[in-house]
Amino acid sequence: MPLKCIAKEIGDMEGEMSNLMQRIITGIIGAVILIVTIYIGDIVFLSLVALISIIGVLEFYKIVDSKCFKILGVIASLFISCLFFLTKGHMFLMKYDILLPILLTFFILFSLIFAIYNSKSQKLFLEDLKAAIFTIFGVFYVAWLFNHLILLRSIPIFGRDLVLITFIAIWCLDSCAYFVGVRFGKTKFSMISPKKSIEGSLAGFLACILAVWLLKYLFNTNLTRVHALIIGVLIGVFGQLGDLAGSLLKRSFDVKDSSSILPGHGGVLDRFDSAIFVAPVVYYYIKIFIM
Repeated sequence: MPLKCIAKEIGDMEGEMSNLMQRIITGIIGAVILIVTIYIGDIVFLSLVALISIIGVLEFYKIVDSKCFKILGVIASLFISCLFFLTKGHMFLMKYDILLPILLTFFILFSLIFAIYNSKSQKLFLEDLKAAIFTIFGVFYVAWLFNHLILLRSIPIFGRDLVLITFIAIWCLDSCAYFVGVRFGKTKFSMISPKKSIEGSLAGFLACILAVWLLKYLFNTNLTRVHALIIGVLIGVFGQLGDLAGSLLKRSFDVKDSSSILPGHGGVLDRFDSAIFVAPVVYYYIKIFIM
């Protein structure tokens, strides 16, 4: 028995090391691709954000296990990416103010039309109505929120640096929360995600604030010390809320990972759940209080 236990422990350790190596390799490759596209910007960055959004929306539909109207969701997601890119955050100005109502109106109408068209009985209509609701929610939860990265990147002069700071801060948040939690975590943070600890959460939060504070001096930004501190706090808070929202979504439908497209990390929603919450918060803070 002791030998079997030792062999099992060794096997578990080898499995954990292999998974860690996969996470590191995938993380490095992903980081390089992301940083290069952020620096290039324009259509290249649009393409990456649009691709991630579409994959994320499809992963959401897979998680909820519903007869979601995937084609409609993909089209709407791509339309949002192009809308954000072309208007560069000016969609609420007089020149573009008709675009957003058009998007919302036709997306809702077509979702309901799909539900009506597919239904052959009252019971089936209720199922298709549920699918329509999930179709709409998935697009706005993933694509609408995540595509604020395009708006953040479009901010004149220092938009590129703001996107880089945002992602680096999120990486610091996730990494410190994970490693401190594994090494020192004793107090459970939330039943939504039992593996997370208060110790890890606080470490990630402080690392996030420190990262934004230091990166303010490294990059060409117009951030004051106070703004850098507030943005660090916002990323630290909403990054963890986004992570918890993703965990709650998966646990509600008894799913471990959103997909296996990213070896060692799971799916797009597993990797970018924090950015989904952080991107719009940082963008609107900068638009309201800095610009």
